[in-house]
Amino acid sequence: MRPEFRSIPGLAEQLAALQDSLTVDPAPRNVMRVAEAYWILGRPRDAARLLEPLVHDAPNAIAPRLLLGWCYEACGLAEMSRKSLEIVRTLDPANPFLRPSPVKAEERASQSAPEGERAAEPEAALTMEELREVPPSPLYSGTLGQIFESQGFEEKAIEIYREVVRLNPSREDLLARIEALESRVGEDRNA
Repeated sequence: MRPEFRSIPGLAEQLAALQDSLTVDPAPRNVMRVAEAYWILGRPRDAARLLEPLVHDAPNAIAPRLLLGWCYEACGLAEMSRKSLEIVRTLDPANPFLRPSPVKAEERASQSAPEGERAAEPEAALTMEELREVPPSPLYSGTLGQIFESQGFEEKAIEIYREVVRLNPSREDLLARIEALESRVGEDRNA
């Protein structure tokens, strides 16, 4: 159940700022934010480069290892992907983002063009209906919520913030953002 590469409006433009944030805040949660951005933008090699040291330092961290497994799979590294996802399966057998098994290298080779020949797809904005259909992700972060909020997708930002707060109730900053956004969304509906 690995999500496919889907662009988020404005993310490509904010990538440089996200990359720069690593020099100021190299904490694991920030590394995950930048790796998530790379993944969403279809740059799994860059995401894997950031995730490998993080997974090495925190071998039981599920979200980084899961994303790393997906990155390895997208890069055609089926055995590395399988090993990473098997560890996730051991740590969290009920994880809804695990597929029965990663795509085998032979299948991948027959499904994709040789490296360097893959044409980049243009960034396409998601509609509000498409945004509502994006399921909650273990990769949600406050930064991802801020990106949606800055692009005017306030309802999706609220959903992301709620999921982050559900997993980390001490995020009072996000509780305040949820309250402010809900108030603004309510005002917009009444106007």
